[in-house]
Amino acid sequence: MKITLPGINLFEEKLCDKIKIAINEEIQKLDITLKYSLTLEFDESLIYCSEGIQSFSIPDEKLPQYQKGKEIYGDDKMYAILGYQLKVAEEAIESFGFTINHASIQGSPFSEVNCINVRLQEQEEKDLKLDKKRKNEKSLKCNVIMPSLTGFAKNIYNAFEKLEKERDNVLERAFNSKELYKKYKALVGKEELYKTYLDFKSEYGDMWIDSKEHRDELLKKFHQTVKIKAGLITDEKMKSEVIKPLIIPAKTIFELKVCKRTKTGNGIHKDIGQVSLMTNGKIIKIEYFARRKNYEIIDENFDDCYIEVNDRSDNFKLVNSIRELVEMANTIFEKYDFTINQDAMDNVLDFIDIKRLIKKARET
Repeated sequence: MKITLPGINLFEEKLCDKIKIAINEEIQKLDITLKYSLTLEFDESLIYCSEGIQSFSIPDEKLPQYQKGKEIYGDDKMYAILGYQLKVAEEAIESFGFTINHASIQGSPFSEVNCINVRLQEQEEKDLKLDKKRKNEKSLKCNVIMPSLTGFAKNIYNAFEKLEKERDNVLERAFNSKELYKKYKALVGKEELYKTYLDFKSEYGDMWIDSKEHRDELLKKFHQTVKIKAGLITDEKMKSEVIKPLIIPAKTIFELKVCKRTKTGNGIHKDIGQVSLMTNGKIIKIEYFARRKNYEIIDENFDDCYIEVNDRSDNFKLVNSIRELVEMANTIFEKYDFTINQDAMDNVLDFIDIKRLIKKARET
C-alpha cells in the first residue's frame, strides 16, 4: 500500500501526527495480524539543503549516545535526521498495533519536493500470520537508510567499473599485450578469458603470473588454452598436451628417518631410509626414499598419504594434519616391520611456519 502525504517534506517536524491521520483513514485496508515492511520516500535533492538540515531540531534523547549533548553538522546531521524521521514513522504506524519488521528511508529522484510517500508491504508468506503469543514476542528488525537512490546506483556503477578495470589489468598482464588481449576478447569473450585466468589461479596459486621459476611456461600454457577456446588450436594431440597440468616440483618441508626394528628387541633400530614431507603449494604428501633396494616399498602404497592445502589453511590445523599424515604413513611402514623415527618431528613443527612454506611453494 502506498500512502501519499502532500504538502510536507523530509524536514516536517509533525511527521508523526501526519502519518497517524493518514493511517487512520486507511486502516480498514490493512491486516493487523500480518508483519509489514515500511518504506519512507522523499525527494533526494533535500539531502543537499544545508539550511533545512541545520535548522531541523532533533530531541536530544532521540540521538545516539555518542551524539547526545553535542552540535552535529553536515552529513552527520543529515543521517541523524533520516534515522530520526524513520523512527518517528515506524512508531506512528506501530501505535495502531501493526508489526514492522523492516523499515527503510530513501531519497528518490522522482519524488516531489513537498511530498512524502509511505509504503507498507505485507509479508507474502501467509504462514507468518501472528497468533497472540507470537504477536507479543520481540523480533529482529532491520532498518536501512539510503539518502539517494541516484547516489546508490552511481556507487554500484563505480564499483562495477572498478572491478571491470581490475579484470582488464589482470588479463592484459596475462597476455603481456593490450592488442593481444583485445584480439582474444573479441574471439572468446571477456568472461571466458577471466574464467580461464581463475582456473590457472586455482591450479597454480594466486601468484602464478609472477612465478619466479615458471612464469614463461605458465603464460605459454595460458595463451595456448585461450587459443583452444577460440578454436585456433584444433589438433587433438596438441590440445591434450596443453590441457595437461604443468608439473611444478615439490619443495621439502622436513625429513624423518625410517628404521627397521631389530629382532633382538634391544631398542637399537637400523637406519634404512627416510620419508620426506613435500609440498607444491596445493598438497602435502609423503615420499619414501630407501637406502637399499631390499628396503624399498612400492610407491602406490603411499598414494593416499597426502592432504590438500590452500592459502587459507590455518597453521595450527596444518601442524595437526601433518602429525596425522605421518601417523598414516607409519601404519604402512609397520606392515613391513619398519617405523618412522618421529622424535625430531615435534622440534621441527614447533619452529617451522608451514603456512609460509606453502605460500612460497605456490609462488615459485
